[in-house]
Amino acid sequence: MSVKIGVLTLLENPRIKAAADEIYEECLDSFTYGDLARYYSELYGIRHFLEAWKTFDSEDRSDHVWWMLNENLKGFSQPSCRLPIFWLALAKRLVLLNHVPRNVANFVLEFFCSLDVNRFAIAGRLNSHQRIGFLDDIDEVVRAIEAMKDEGRLGPDIRDVDWGISDQ
Repeated sequence: MSVKIGVLTLLENPRIKAAADEIYEECLDSFTYGDLARYYSELYGIRHFLEAWKTFDSEDRSDHVWWMLNENLKGFSQPSCRLPIFWLALAKRLVLLNHVPRNVANFVLEFFCSLDVNRFAIAGRLNSHQRIGFLDDIDEVVRAIEAMKDEGRLGPDIRDVDWGISDQ
């Protein structure tokens, strides 16, 4: 069964999503932010991906970001204790790749500026080291995306069609 969801649903109302009670529920069976950040690092940091990425134009890069989001559409769109983890891990990787689509940047900035990080850290049972790392990464990502925005270096918006399709 494929889920049909538009980019407006995926990227709309970041403040409401950041305030949703589901964000702050305990995630006992969840992976950690570090786990997902390592996964993206391994997946999108391997040599053949980086070589291909260098050949992509800005439209192709934004299209690839669309695929990154589409591969875990539910994780990126439905408020849950995993939503901040998914968005921060992806945003950090996009900053490292030096390509953040405009509509993704706008969502990320508003979402993380609206997130109650202390409440999330308590619900996620983050120890002080994890909490500091999470906060530092949010700060780093927000500052980098704001700088990209100020310098006019954001990529084209991701497309808003075909959500839920699979390449499998």
